[in-house]
Amino acid sequence: MKDELRAAYDEARVKTDWLTIRNVCLSRETQTLTVSVDRMAKLISENGLKTWEAAIRALLPMYAVVFEYHDVEPERVAVKPVPQKKNEVDVPIPENGVLLGKPIPEGAEEVSIFELDGEAETSAVFTGRLVSSEIRDDWSMRQKKPNCRVLFNVTDLSDSVYCTASFPEEWQAARFDHWLNDAAKGGKDLRIKGTCKIVKKTGERSVYVDSADVRSRALRSDDAEEKRVELHLHSKMSTMDGITNLTDAFRTAKRWGHKALAITDHGVVQAFPEAAKAAKATGVKAIFGVEGYLIPDCEAISADGDFTVFDIETTGLKAESCDIIEIGAVRLHEGRVTGRFQSFIDDGVVIPKNITELTGITQPMLEGAPTTREVLERFRAFAEGSTLVAHNANFDTGFITRHGDRFGIVFPMPYADTLMLSRYLLRDALENHKL
Repeated sequence: MKDELRAAYDEARVKTDWLTIRNVCLSRETQTLTVSVDRMAKLISENGLKTWEAAIRALLPMYAVVFEYHDVEPERVAVKPVPQKKNEVDVPIPENGVLLGKPIPEGAEEVSIFELDGEAETSAVFTGRLVSSEIRDDWSMRQKKPNCRVLFNVTDLSDSVYCTASFPEEWQAARFDHWLNDAAKGGKDLRIKGTCKIVKKTGERSVYVDSADVRSRALRSDDAEEKRVELHLHSKMSTMDGITNLTDAFRTAKRWGHKALAITDHGVVQAFPEAAKAAKATGVKAIFGVEGYLIPDCEAISADGDFTVFDIETTGLKAESCDIIEIGAVRLHEGRVTGRFQSFIDDGVVIPKNITELTGITQPMLEGAPTTREVLERFRAFAEGSTLVAHNANFDTGFITRHGDRFGIVFPMPYADTLMLSRYLLRDALENHKL
């Protein structure tokens, strides 16, 4: 598909930068493929655009292809400016904390970032912490003298906003960027004065900075006479739950005067090494724990009866966002094969290149195959009254259960996992238990 796509661009005599495909959305009900494209309209002729559209539709004859264009302006490639003098960049933050412009008066009225009004285009003062920064290319093509910008993102945890600071010299921009990152590493906040405007190109707010100061960050404190011990902390290792940086947590515990801190991640202990290192550095005792799962995760299955050994091929790893493209199975009774089942599935899904390389299944192999509903109904009837068997069964049963729920098809039968059996029975005989 990559070569065919390149040929479509070559046939239309357009560059990929001029027509950039950003997103593709498939409507299975109408078999409509909506292609979202960033277009540099000034660089493309009408005939070139029509030729490109026809070539793309020819690649996907099974769908009704609709194009959605978003016009963008050509941009110059950003070049990070090189400081003229290194010693003028790698210097400490000024003692008065002023990074840019004049000092902001202490009594100046402040607003939150959420309250910044880009429509009014009035000057405002706000405080926040640095999220990211980058140096943009100069504007020497539009101005007689070079003008370099630092684009940085600031948040006060109520909202975030991009800020722009301009400098006549490249080394000044590099020094300001250096100071911003030094302040962030030191746990400092930025106090900024500037004019908030709406950027026409993006429709987003942006603050054009006049002055910027560094301020000490207001930190929470534990003023209780009798200090508590946190016994329930989830780190980043708790999937889809914890976001706490353990090193920062131990530093906070030390600052609050806490003597110990307990780590209790969900079913994992990967945070223990970082906790041990942080405990040694701060003097706060680490209590190593875990939230374990003690409910039975399996049941005994009788060796008597029928078994349906099956395998599926999918377009990815997540049942929530990926599709089944093939199901194959055999049914066994007392060790003898009593039935076979195999079917491709065609729901109009485009097979990713890496899946074709992994499974050998190509797009033409799915053409004319039944839908997911039809195949799952047939497979449900084929496996009725038997025990399902699969290698890494949680993956396979997870897909058929998830997609069966879409159509009210239930798979209530128990299942056995040969991967678990292999790891238990052949743990010393095999180094790898993959198929």
